[in-house]
Amino acid sequence: MNDDFSLILFTIAFFIGVGIVIWLIESISNSAKYKKLKPQLDNLEKSIKDHESKVETDNFILDERIRLWNNQIEQDKENIQKIAKQKSMGFPWLAEAYADYFSLKDLQREEYLTNKNHPALKAAEIIREIKNKKYY
Repeated sequence: MNDDFSLILFTIAFFIGVGIVIWLIESISNSAKYKKLKPQLDNLEKSIKDHESKVETDNFILDERIRLWNNQIEQDKENIQKIAKQKSMGFPWLAEAYADYFSLKDLQREEYLTNKNHPALKAAEIIREIKNKKYY
């Protein structure tokens, strides 16, 4: 009976020992993998932070452009209203003033599309064609 108990204890201790050795080998292997992949992880985290910073900067620039665009639209509305008020006073050159105003606005759009960081040449060409059809 005592031998049976010793054999059972030895078997249990053996399997526990084997389990511990397997766990240690796996831990060492995972540690080696972590050390190998850690620089890539750090680089990825830095890239994510850089990208988030760029997105934040781009959003700020976009918001500023939208604000400027909205201000330009409001200014255009005011200018059109001024021209319309002059019409009620009976100025005969009003139609030409309207045409000149809108021609200049189209020219500004065309120049912006042609000269921006990533030129939209096709869009600028379309605006040029429409402008020529409207005014010439």
